[in-house]
Amino acid sequence: MNLQNCSTVKSALTDLREILSRCHVTGADQLETSRIIANLEATISSIEEKSSAKDDIPAHRAVPIIQGLTAPAII
Repeated sequence: MNLQNCSTVKSALTDLREILSRCHVTGADQLETSRIIANLEATISSIEEKSSAKDDIPAHRAVPIIQGLTAPAII
């Protein structure tokens, strides 16, 4: 996954969390929505923590670099 894709995924998760937090639901749906939001927040935090721990976030860019099957791409 290249740098641009990682940023896109993180942005999409953040947007989804924001949309869900603005929904006005009641009853059992409210509990389920709260669980989904909590899971999204945990996933976003995990991405940020793992990137910081591996020094994958260049200080000047503040964007994570995902390393894996392909070489890191800095655009």
